Amino acid sequence: MARAQEVTKPHIAFLPSPGIGHLVPLLEFAKHLVIHHNVHVSFLVMNTQKEAPVVQQQLLHPSTLPADLHVIDLPPVNISSCVDSETSVVTQLMYICQESIKHLGATLTELNLPKALIIDIFTTDAFFVCKELGIPVYSFFTSTTELLALSFYLPKLDKECVELPELQVPGCKSIDRDDHPANLLKMKDDMIKLTMVTGIFVNTWDDLESKSCGLAALK
Repeated sequence: MARAQEVTKPHIAFLPSPGIGHLVPLLEFAKHLVIHHNVHVSFLVMNTQKEAPVVQQQLLHPSTLPADLHVIDLPPVNISSCVDSETSVVTQLMYICQESIKHLGATLTELNLPKALIIDIFTTDAFFVCKELGIPVYSFFTSTTELLALSFYLPKLDKECVELPELQVPGCKSIDRDDHPANLLKMKDDMIKLTMVTGIFVNTWDDLESKSCGLAALK
């Protein structure tokens, strides 16, 4: 009798931006795919030349992870020439991502080109690397669909140089300027790149945000 053909698990890579607040949501998503959907995951981690925080080392220790979730460290980057004591945390994150993504193509090739790459809002430049390699890119948007709708609307707001006390995004309630996410317009390029990904996973549900959920789904 012929032996049954071995079933190969789908291989998906994750690329969170640095920082525990960005790493944890993607790590939990990756665990869910491994445990509940029989997926093999390569979890790519960005590093600087400084030692990773203890909590990150604990979260990514092999003893705490399912067997088919493998942590892969990207080569550490040095951004000291780009930042100083006045550089905001968001800007530092962007520099780390820009430098780390320079190593992404080689890493994905060494991994035999995963079937997909899942990113977050700060790692959208991965799209251009993956386009050359033929790897579809998906974004895990961990905030609300209302913010996602605002993200899609940013090019128009930026073009019009809107300085009104409130922002009115079609299909959503008005947003007071004091409630805008910090550094929103600084992040506009990353937000705009969301429109180029193959798909977006959003951490919400219809009963919570029925109006903006429908709007974001149409974009």
